[in-house]
Amino acid sequence: MHPGERNFNRFPGWLGKNSTHNKNRRLLHELHSHMITSGYGGFQANSAALRESYAPLLKVITTRPMKPATMAGGFLRTSIRPTLNRANRVHASV
Repeated sequence: MHPGERNFNRFPGWLGKNSTHNKNRRLLHELHSHMITSGYGGFQANSAALRESYAPLLKVITTRPMKPATMAGGFLRTSIRPTLNRANRVHASV
């Protein structure tokens, strides 16, 4: 903050980032709890390992079926079903 700068101009930006941060933390905790309780192949990683290693891989695995339909110039309804099936297979859907 610079001398004479008013702090209230930064508050909306901070509030939005704080809200997003808390939402992402909550979603990560929910995914971690769900994967532990669903019997996901003896999943024993902590939340940090889930965030760093598993979440990026889950994103790629579950969204890959939608990529060709999106790149073909439109969103096809048929690309949703394989994505949901993959998410169910890895117990990532609730």
